[in-house]
Amino acid sequence: MKPIDGPVIGIDIGGANLKYAMPTHHCGSRASRSAHARATLGETRSRVFPMWRRPESLAAELYEDLRQLANGRPIKVLVVTMTGELADCFLDREQGVEHIVSQTCLAAKRLNVREVVFYGVDGRFHDRQQAVREVDRVAAANWHALASFVGQGLCGDGLLIDVGSTTTDLIPLANGRVATEAKTDFDRLVEGSLVYIGGRRTPVAAIVHQVVHREQTVSVMKEVFATIDDVRLVLKRVAEDECDTDTADGRSRTIGMAVNRLARMIGLDRRQFTSVDATALASQIHSVARSRIADAAARLQPGAGHSSLNVISGHASDLVHLPPGAPVIELRDRLGGPISRSAPAFAVAALFLSQRTGWDLRCDALSKSVEA
Repeated sequence: MKPIDGPVIGIDIGGANLKYAMPTHHCGSRASRSAHARATLGETRSRVFPMWRRPESLAAELYEDLRQLANGRPIKVLVVTMTGELADCFLDREQGVEHIVSQTCLAAKRLNVREVVFYGVDGRFHDRQQAVREVDRVAAANWHALASFVGQGLCGDGLLIDVGSTTTDLIPLANGRVATEAKTDFDRLVEGSLVYIGGRRTPVAAIVHQVVHREQTVSVMKEVFATIDDVRLVLKRVAEDECDTDTADGRSRTIGMAVNRLARMIGLDRRQFTSVDATALASQIHSVARSRIADAAARLQPGAGHSSLNVISGHASDLVHLPPGAPVIELRDRLGGPISRSAPAFAVAALFLSQRTGWDLRCDALSKSVEA
């Protein structure tokens, strides 16, 4: 197997975010386990991109992001996984996949990238023609890429729990492989391995129907007045960002604004709703979200008890509740924060390098034994 002389960049094209990762090719050389070593696993980039609002600008966004990430280095291969084909600007998955494939290849052409491949739930990489011919293989495949990477490089047996901005993926692993026959979102919803609760975009009304406010039970409004991000802001599980207005009402991601958004869920506003009220309300919603994910995990691990290894990945580990004493690996501890936040993009590039060049997935940064 010959090394690839130049950057290989993984791209995770979602419905709300674009994420990129460029692994350093020497990761597989058994580097030390220091924070510096984790930092040298690769470079990442991510940005909010609402696919449903402006799908026609995808190629331009990809071009600019990739140009900045490569920083003058000629990109050799783009390795793509996607979930953005589900955006409701597309009539169906086929149209969505064709659009994403076309736009990615357009950006690649502008950057003089000669090879673009798309990851499928069959564990293989497909060229442009194969991707548009085998739509259901490449659609919504990022969960499979991440699970395959974790299974081969970190945890041969266990359960991967990946909390994204919109959903939580729960993927059983056995003997280093993805241990489920479910391939599509429908199959995974039936199985219970896809839970539509994430750490950022999930509407409060999709989590709870009723809450208790000042000893009165009240139904929540079936409106997108607030999201789980507001819950986590109020509970200080995530940092404020006054400049970020990607919220239910388009106002800042601050605790003060989050309090007001939560108040609206029960027909109130900041005049009648205190920060103490907000904390009480947020705690109830957060608890229900955690329970939903925990119940799904328990169903996928029957009889495992405390012995099954859990690998936690994604944006919101505070939403993962496991039995006391259950063995846990936090992916961010192995990859570092920036790479773990773009984990599927890193995973798909690493899998490609492993298949094409023999790149060792079980580098020390990943294979450190589980802490006692």
